[in-house]
Amino acid sequence: MLFLLDKIIKNKTEYINEKIFNLIKNYYTENLNEGFIKNILDDNKNKIIFYNIDCKMNKYNITSLLIYHKAYYKGINRYYILLLGTHKDVRNIGYGKLLLDEFIIFLKNNNSNKNKIIYLNSINESINFYINYGFCKSNENIINNVFF
Repeated sequence: MLFLLDKIIKNKTEYINEKIFNLIKNYYTENLNEGFIKNILDDNKNKIIFYNIDCKMNKYNITSLLIYHKAYYKGINRYYILLLGTHKDVRNIGYGKLLLDEFIIFLKNNNSNKNKIIYLNSINESINFYINYGFCKSNENIINNVFF
């Protein structure tokens, strides 16, 4: 089940950011720069989605999380996945795929009549996961993209 943080908490405070930062740093990523994590949490336009194993929202049943940014450009809704992490205790059993599946369904159900594209930048350890899921390597130079 997906939980959108901005639907649960209307105003994200510094305290909330610090709690989410500690969750991400301690359980969901090991190879990301802490400054990068803080920067994406500080931008209130970025949206945070949690995937839970049931319909209760607490730190014990969050299997994975995703942070994305939406931008509309040249008639296309562009979704930039800035971070996707699965809890270190439940990796490699399908929760990352479930989150992506639910995220894509969520995108299809919102503004369904508009064109959409999803971009992401990945650490080397996760590239095969995204390729196996169906993402394609881009020939575009996304390094200069402000979101990455």
